[in-house]
Amino acid sequence: MIFASCLILIMGIMWLRILTGKGQPAAATAATVVQTLPVEEKKSQTVVTYVAPPFVEGRNDTLTTDCFHAR
Repeated sequence: MIFASCLILIMGIMWLRILTGKGQPAAATAATVVQTLPVEEKKSQTVVTYVAPPFVEGRNDTLTTDCFHAR
């Protein structure tokens, strides 16, 4: 009950500050910054090739415990 009363008191103080105009933010200005990105002459293309992973005996590389499978 005390905690809820404290929160209501804080909320009342915040509403009082807003309604009286004392909680106004300070004036801010934004500067415009124009940056140009360098244009790449030639974009390189990445070539992806498949390489089969090695099979090592004794490792758990497969999913054998599927809890969603109905046996």
